[in-house]
Amino acid sequence: MKQIYQLLLTLSCVAIVCVGCTKSTPKECFEEEVDDIQIRYSVLRQDTSIAWTIRNDSVIQYKSAIMDKMRKPEKIVLPKSEADKIKELTYRLFVYHTSKDILKVHECRYTDFPGLHVIIQYKSPKSISYDYYFGHTAEYSQDFKDFMAALHLWEK
Repeated sequence: MKQIYQLLLTLSCVAIVCVGCTKSTPKECFEEEVDDIQIRYSVLRQDTSIAWTIRNDSVIQYKSAIMDKMRKPEKIVLPKSEADKIKELTYRLFVYHTSKDILKVHECRYTDFPGLHVIIQYKSPKSISYDYYFGHTAEYSQDFKDFMAALHLWEK
């Protein structure tokens, strides 16, 4: 776990709220304060998914700037260095929690709706896409539903 915390500590300007928090009751929920960053993730009873937040002053300001664009959707270019960090974070967290054979995370970009779109390629017949949203969990995208359905079937 310490390795994951250290990785999270390096993401000084990234705020991620994963839509893994569904209405299901978490089987396990972990919350930790590391310096000024709050880390929270959960493993749900029926589908393994992860929710985490990274918070400090600069992150909150950054997230607010993203959320301001919600009423006027526009394409936001994700800096390569930031994309690489999020790819690495996604890879490590999914490997840690699901023990799946992940080949690579091969796409990382902002969606037109403020959020982050990540495609995870498993060592299986197809890749699975997964959406992250910045603080907005009222609506689940079809990609997210497809991801959860595929992951649930995989685990059976």
